[in-house]
Amino acid sequence: METLWAVWWPAVNSVRERGRRLVCSANLKEVSTALASFESQNQCYPPGVTTCTDPSAQPDGLNPPSQGPNWLSRLLPNIDDQATYDQLLNCVDLNYNPCTDCTQDDTSSPPKWFAVGTKSPGVFRCPTADLIDPSNYLMDSQDKLNGLAKGNIAGNFGKDYYAGHTGMFDVVTLTARALVKSKDPSALGKWKAGGKGVRNADIRDGANNTVMLAEILGKNSPDDLRGAWFLPNMGASSFTGLLPPNAVAVDQAPPGWPTGGGKATNYYDTIQLCDTSIPTTQNNRLYCGKSKTGSPADSNNPGSFYAAARSAHPGGVNVATAGHNVIFVADTIEPEVWQCLCTKDGKSAGKQPELNATFPE
Repeated sequence: METLWAVWWPAVNSVRERGRRLVCSANLKEVSTALASFESQNQCYPPGVTTCTDPSAQPDGLNPPSQGPNWLSRLLPNIDDQATYDQLLNCVDLNYNPCTDCTQDDTSSPPKWFAVGTKSPGVFRCPTADLIDPSNYLMDSQDKLNGLAKGNIAGNFGKDYYAGHTGMFDVVTLTARALVKSKDPSALGKWKAGGKGVRNADIRDGANNTVMLAEILGKNSPDDLRGAWFLPNMGASSFTGLLPPNAVAVDQAPPGWPTGGGKATNYYDTIQLCDTSIPTTQNNRLYCGKSKTGSPADSNNPGSFYAAARSAHPGGVNVATAGHNVIFVADTIEPEVWQCLCTKDGKSAGKQPELNATFPE
């Protein structure tokens, strides 16, 4: 019996994992399809986040005093959650920054805060990843973040850093109005939900050679922002290709990955809100560095944070391309290829990438 169990149980687990991975792929596909619908309606994809002030002028880069909703928030009507989106727009009319001002619950009438982002739509989740208990939703009293729910989908912000301007989503400084000061009345209003996102014409080397979405892992800790889908921050609803998929906390770069020359030398996420109690052990996917002033690449630029695509699947991550196909990318992908795939113009690195749309057994 023990011998039969030893043979049977791994096979059962393999079938279960494949089923969970297919659900994750289907959810990623649904979000990708919603993006296609958004693009058809607006002739562009949603901006990663809109801001009314220069993000490099912010002292910590976490929550600028005046910004609009992030790309996932803009997508709510396209995943049949118009009611939450209407709440968000009402909040933007009354407040300056949805990240800090729209997440709190307020019983006054009319309410000033709307508790947006405290629930996660099911399509943002991957069942292979750990289910985040509500007690571990993001809480940060300093930045007024109140119980933000966590998911497992992130947008591609480019090949290197949060404000690198090379991916399918970007930090967009609105110029329809003059740049406004913090708490200026002209910074209020639904107009901040606008802004110009990436267009299909901006994708220069083929939509199926450009990564649009990838899986990420949320952290079961109220002190860690990763997976908090309502935030635009790196690791929350965004990733870059600076690190390999499922990068681990190691002192040396994985084989073939660059060191120096402006590239990351620490192969772990460098983000704004990080659970610093995570041990720095080998093969720890969720170890992170915390800095309010940016990564070692540019300590004066809050746009220089980075986080990797991550999943709980063995061997790689699911991604969705700008052609709205979902594929599996192995952790062992060559760095040049991965970073090409994470730009709107992968040919600029001199190597045409190829994606293999198969799943490892």
